[in-house]
Amino acid sequence: MFSFCRRSLSVLLLFTLGVVPMLPQTAPGADHVVSIGDIRESIRDAALTRQTNLAKIEKLLSTEPAKNVLKTAKLDSAQLTRAISALSDEELSRLAIQSERIQ
Repeated sequence: MFSFCRRSLSVLLLFTLGVVPMLPQTAPGADHVVSIGDIRESIRDAALTRQTNLAKIEKLLSTEPAKNVLKTAKLDSAQLTRAISALSDEELSRLAIQSERIQ
């Protein structure tokens, strides 16, 4: 039994000393296709674009003609604002373009 454990330990030690130096020396995940900085920049740009689009729509909704239309249609502006915030980025972008055309 002792010789079996000794032999197993020797094989494990030789394997470790032979294989470990051949492993890559870089940290796992260090060679990503897209860097973390690029991801952060994309997220920041997307958030800025979304905020700009929301501001364009809010600007249109704050005009007197838009307020009169909402009042005539008996729509709650707070509920409309919540619904607009729930739109996808693409839908919000299209609506912002249309609101610019209207103004």
